[in-house]
Parts: sequence; C-alpha cells; structure tokens
Amino acid sequence: RRRPQQQQQQREWQRVQAGLVADVLLSRGLRRWHPRASLLLSPSLQRVTAAAARHTSALACRPSCVRPAGVRCCGTSAAAAGAGEGDGGPPTFFRAERREGSSERPQSRLDKPKSSMKFCPACGGAVEQVIPQGDDRWRAVCGSCGAIHYVNPKMVVGAIVEHQGKIMLCKRNIEPCLGKWTLPAGFLENGESTQAGAAREVWEEACARVQLTAPFMHLDIPVISQAYVLFRAELLPPYTHSPGAESQETKLFALDEIPFEELAFSSVTVALEQYLLDVGDQGGFKVHYGVIHKKEGSDPNDPTAYYVDSLLRVP
Repeated sequence: RRRPQQQQQQREWQRVQAGLVADVLLSRGLRRWHPRASLLLSPSLQRVTAAAARHTSALACRPSCVRPAGVRCCGTSAAAAGAGEGDGGPPTFFRAERREGSSERPQSRLDKPKSSMKFCPACGGAVEQVIPQGDDRWRAVCGSCGAIHYVNPKMVVGAIVEHQGKIMLCKRNIEPCLGKWTLPAGFLENGESTQAGAAREVWEEACARVQLTAPFMHLDIPVISQAYVLFRAELLPPYTHSPGAESQETKLFALDEIPFEELAFSSVTVALEQYLLDVGDQGGFKVHYGVIHKKEGSDPNDPTAYYVDSLLRVP
C-alpha cells in the first residue's frame, strides 16, 4: 500500500524538478555555505524550496499543463500567482529577478514591459510591444516596417592594474557612488574587443598606459542585465597615473590597505576578494567566473546585500 504512494510522490518530485531544479538547487546549495541565504530569497522561492524539500505535490505541474515560457509552474491567473501552499492553487513563479533598488515585483515574460522606444530607428514608424511569432518575450516591433528591436545585456570591461605589489583604484567623480573607490572599468563600445575596451577604460579613468597580461574574472549580474569582464594588467613606463574626467583621484594601494568599506560596487568587492585569494594561493592566479545576486529591495551598493553563485576558479 505504501509503495504506490512512494512511486506517486517520486513522479511528482520529478515534475517539480523539471520546472524548478535551477532555483531549488540554488537555494539549497546556498544554505550549505551561507546560513543567511533564506533571507536573500524571494518569498515565492522560499515556498518552492520548502515544498520541494518535502516532496510535496502542491507545486507539481499537471501532466497536461502547458507552461508558458518564464512561468515555473502551472497556473495563469493573477490569483494563482499569489496562491500559497495549502490554498489549492499552485503559484506562478517568475524567472526574472527584481531590479536593484526597485520596490516593484519582478517582471515576467508574460508582463508587457514599459519601453522608452516610441519610434522605429529604421523608418520612424510607431513601435509597440508584441511577442513575435516563434519568440517567448516581449519585443519592440515597428508597426510599419516590421523591424524587431532587441534589448540585450550590457558588457562592462576593466582591469586590475598592478605595479610593485600594489593595485590601482580610482575614486569616482560621477554618480552612482560618487566619491567611492572602484577599478577602472566601463561599458564596452561597438566595434571594440574586450581587451581594447579594458585598456581604453584605464586610460580614460586613470590616464595610465597598461599592458593586459591575462583574463581574470567574468561576473554576471542578471538583475541589472550586465556582464563584467576584468583583466589583470601591468602599469607601463613612465608608470604615471592621474585622474581622468570621471575620477577625483587615482591611487596605488598595498594589498593590505584596500578600502573595502569604501568600494563602489559589489562586482569590485568580489573581484578584489578573489584577487587576494589568488595572491595567497601557491598555485598562482586563476581565471574566475561567478554570478552576483542582490538582496531583494536592497541598495545596489550595500556590500552585505549580495551573494555570489556558481563561483568557479579555473587554474
């Protein structure tokens, strides 16, 4: 009598895994090394984790359920989206995370997004948000010429500049984080390689000539749709540096003098922490990858309001 029930629970658990495995493994994995991980998860994700851990059928998709892209479980109504455990309706889970500093709920692929694009850059016709045939996301589509305008993540490139056992930081002269220290970095330009972009950013922000020596870190920040590519670099003769238009000051810091409490961005903090680990590692420098997640509703520059997932260190 118990065996069929166990088999049913196992089948239900497999269906839960199919739709929620990424989020479940993320949250359960974080709990093993981050005791406060549950505080960094959205309420809906906490419900999923608790439900999955108990092999419950409350969140399992029906065999006939056709799940729209971006929805973690069956249910298409607003009531279903807000339903909790034990109320008879499976909640809808959104793949997108809340934007940094926003008080609004995360946006689903099913939500019609607000767009600043009103007219088509190609022909000047009116643009509207639609889901093109064969796609699963809202896109800005011209009603006249039919051109589809995609909005893709931004790439930031920069460098950890080394000289005589010290590293260079720039004090920002612009918002956000005016007056905070950061690595020389900025947005990649069209037609530019990441290597050329990193060297250019060092010149623009620190008026310093550098030689890039190795890739160091790739960081993804999905909540703001940005990817960071950082290199290690050496200061070139005549070994001078001075603040550019976007910097108040440039300075070479000894490794034990890095002002972690005054750093501008979580990405800079993560990169420098990994750099210090590599310096103390007899195996030498590694190539790193990680994903930065922000605590929901937190200030984007709060150094305690993020955690790093999927951290890799490749020799």
